[in-house]
Parts: sequence; structure tokens; C-alpha cells
Amino acid sequence: MNRPATFTTTILTALISGCTATNAPSVSGSSIPTLQRINDTAQRCWMKSGDEAFRPYRIVPELDTRTGKPRILMLRAGRTAGLPELVIELSGSQIDAYGPIQNTALAGRINRDIVRWGNGDASC
Repeated sequence: MNRPATFTTTILTALISGCTATNAPSVSGSSIPTLQRINDTAQRCWMKSGDEAFRPYRIVPELDTRTGKPRILMLRAGRTAGLPELVIELSGSQIDAYGPIQNTALAGRINRDIVRWGNGDASC
């Protein structure tokens, strides 16, 4: 079984900024409010804006979890039972984003957006 390669915003940010991979992008605040902010802004900027790049996807927040980590999933539209194309999680103050979409041209944009949104910037 082929496992999709996973990338984190840590690695991408390190490559973009020229930093080492140990310098993880961080966000302020606790995980659920931060993930809620990322979800709300992703809904507005990616899904509801009519952006062609995100038309094949939908965002599903899983923030009210009794077990496991709160996270945001990006799924293919119409495939609610399928594996997510993107998973966004917070580990402490580090944002992790991984999934098959990270192997596409959208990866850089997605990673920049979620780090920015995680730090409180609500601009698209």
C-alpha cells in the first residue's frame, strides 16, 4: 500500500525561509480557538469565495472531539467517506498540515495561509 508523503508546514516554511527544519512555525493561543479561526477563514477565503483551486474540496472541522486531537480536514467534495486530502492539526503551538494535497501546486499557498491565519491575520 502506498502511503502518501506527508509534509508539515514546518518543513515548507523552513525551505521557503532558508531556516532549518527545527524552526517550526508557531501560533499564539490554544488549539481549539486557533483551529476555529483557521477554519472560519478557510471557509471564507477558499470555499465561499468561489476560488477555482478549492472548488473540488470542502472543509470539515473536527474541533469538538472527546478523544483524539482537534483537527480540520479537507475532503474531496462528494466523498465524505474518503480519506482527507489535507489534515490541519496543532501540536502545542506548532501547526502541522499533511496529506496528498501537499504534493500539489497548492501546498505553498495552503501552508502560507494557515500559518498566517493561525497567527491571527484574517486576510485572504
